[in-house]
Amino acid sequence: TQPAAGAEPAKEHRMMPAKRSSGRVSYSPPSSHSRKRGRDDTPAAAPAPAPEEDEARPLQQGAWNREMSLPRTTADRVLALVRSSGRRFDARNLATAAHRVGKFGGRRLRSDGRLEELGRLCRRKVRSFPAHSLAVAVWGFAKAGLAGLELFAAF
Repeated sequence: TQPAAGAEPAKEHRMMPAKRSSGRVSYSPPSSHSRKRGRDDTPAAAPAPAPEEDEARPLQQGAWNREMSLPRTTADRVLALVRSSGRRFDARNLATAAHRVGKFGGRRLRSDGRLEELGRLCRRKVRSFPAHSLAVAVWGFAKAGLAGLELFAAF
């Protein structure tokens, strides 16, 4: 049969050659026919938990955590970071800060106002602390000599 005047001829469905890494050629249907348009077979990723209203995004949280975990980081540097950005820390970073201060600062920082500020931030977010972060924070504050009843009652 001949196509009607002015109509396009029907397209043939031919197998398209595809090169393999081995150099051989295999034949497969054209890509537009191998999958329906608009269909996505990949499962949807679970949404990330929303950070608290004043917390920074996860990428920034990771950067702060790496900065505090560097071998050359001192307790003073950690407390300076807490002073400048601590209100935006998540539970993991607050626990890391308490641990680093306890490990490297010890009791010499007991009267430092920045350590008290870290304690206030931890008390404010204590309900969001996972068990491991809670244990790390408690250890850090105890090691730094900040074992006030109010702080440990919150934990």
